Formats: sequence, C-alpha cells, structure tokens
Amino acid sequence: MQAILKTYCRIASPTKVLIVDDSSTVRRVVQKVIQKSIFNCEIAEAATGKDAINICRKERFEVAFLDYNMPGFGGLETMKTLLLIQPDLRVVMISAEDNVALGNQARNNGACTFLHKPFYPPDVDRVLHIAFGLRSPQLAIKAGQPDFDVSIEGRTIRLTCTNSQDISSSICGLEPRLFFATALFALPLPVRSLRKTS
Repeated sequence: MQAILKTYCRIASPTKVLIVDDSSTVRRVVQKVIQKSIFNCEIAEAATGKDAINICRKERFEVAFLDYNMPGFGGLETMKTLLLIQPDLRVVMISAEDNVALGNQARNNGACTFLHKPFYPPDVDRVLHIAFGLRSPQLAIKAGQPDFDVSIEGRTIRLTCTNSQDISSSICGLEPRLFFATALFALPLPVRSLRKTS
C-alpha cells in the first residue's frame, strides 16, 4: 500500500520538466506528449544546450528531456554540465536515431534512460516511473476481509466498504492482512470498479 501511496503522491505532485531540443516543432510535440502523461508536469523549454544550462542555474528541475543531437553544445556535453549544476536532475536522453550504442553512451554518462523519437504518453509514463524509482504503472488488487470496492476516478482512488467493517486501519498499515496491493495504478482511467471475488 505504501508503494501505491508513494506513486500517487509523486504523480499528483507537480513535476518540473525541462525540454531541450533545437527544433521548436519537436519541442512543441514533446510538450504535448508529456502533457498527456499521468504525471502532473510543469514544463519549460530551451532551444540550445547553453540555454538549458543558463535556465538550470536559475531554476530547479526534476526531469530534463534532452535531445542527443544538437548543433554547438551537444546533448552529452549539456547533460554533463546540467548534472554538475543539479546532481539530482533525471535526464531522459531523446533522439530520432534508434541506436543502441547512443542509448548506452547516454546512460553511461548519467542519463536515467533513452527514448527514441517519436514517443508517446505511455513511454513518458514508463520512463518517469523508472526515473523516480516507482513500481510499474499497473493495478492489481487482492483482498481478504473486509469486502470493498475500488474505483479510480482521474487521479483519485476511492475505497468503499461494502460491509460494516472500517478499512481505514488496514490502509494505515495497522492490519496489513486485510488489504494487499500487488502493483500500481495507471492514470487517467475511465471510472471503473474492481470488486473482490470469492
């Protein structure tokens, strides 16, 4: 349960993201893709590596989506400097080149992962889960007693008791045998209920 709450808090909390790409079109596309992620991202942009470095000297970011191939100050050089300025920054290196060697080189120099362009909201969700050390964005619930319904509405998880027992103690960890969550949830989802089966 604690892993679910940790993931929910991370997803719901604002995540400051910097997009660095020399193409304004690519920056706009990447921004739209990130905005469709389940994470609550506040996005800034930089057109060059030097612009990104200047921005990071003034403002803290949690994640940077950084283009590998940029004229002038390239992706690797930019990443190394950004990590000196903000050691906790999680860098997702992005490139139109689908090249395993580039991905390995990026990771070996400090990137948490490598994404091949184009990528989509589920790819962003996956890499942000990796970057923040969160479990896989899946939901599977197993429950003993009490009997309850789980519904996911946007970014809200609702647990509704279907009998007279109060489940708040199990959620708080006082009676862990009553409630077991084996994975994490994917958001946003249409409202749906999952009911324990006997």
